[in-house]
Amino acid sequence: MNSPASGRSYHSPRRAAQAKATRREILETARRLFRERGYAATTVPDVARAAGVSTKTVYLAFPTKRQLLLSVWDLALHGDDEQIPVADRDWFREMIEEPDPGRQMDLYTRNADRKGRFADVLEVIRGAAAADAEIAELWRKMQAEFHDNQRRIVVALQQKGGLRPGLSVDDANDLLWTINHPTVYYMLVTERGWSAEKYRDWLATTLRQQLLGEW
Repeated sequence: MNSPASGRSYHSPRRAAQAKATRREILETARRLFRERGYAATTVPDVARAAGVSTKTVYLAFPTKRQLLLSVWDLALHGDDEQIPVADRDWFREMIEEPDPGRQMDLYTRNADRKGRFADVLEVIRGAAAADAEIAELWRKMQAEFHDNQRRIVVALQQKGGLRPGLSVDDANDLLWTINHPTVYYMLVTERGWSAEKYRDWLATTLRQQLLGEW
């Protein structure tokens, strides 16, 4: 029997699944430690020990601690490993394409609980940005992307005649960005102990008042 050609790569589904599981464990462990200790106080060896892997294993998957934080953010934001922008996600497109402004807002607030997946990581990044220039730039890009996504929603409302009289697209964009910001979710739900349902009801009422003029 001929031996495999020298240098030929070998793909093992089992090994690939194990590698994916290890990567996920590292990310979840890093998220917990970043949240509990803060980004600056958490080292890569800390993450490795808590995840039950070697420091080398962590560095092979994530060359820098900064890259590890970015990967934690990507997983928290999207909930999966698919690199699909928020604006291209099915739930976002369904909401944008809804023809009725009121129903569009209902679909929007229905997805409010998604912020619970990543609000804590956002606060980690906010804290880390104060001492790390590259993370500070990441923070600025994240805020700009979030603001742009909110503008898509506002423009869709404006095109359907849904914005309240006298409210400009720019002002509506800023209002939506502020009211719906994950930091507000974090403050009300995580710090003040609101239930997800209470937050969702408040968000729905506030957005209908401020954007649609329903009082």
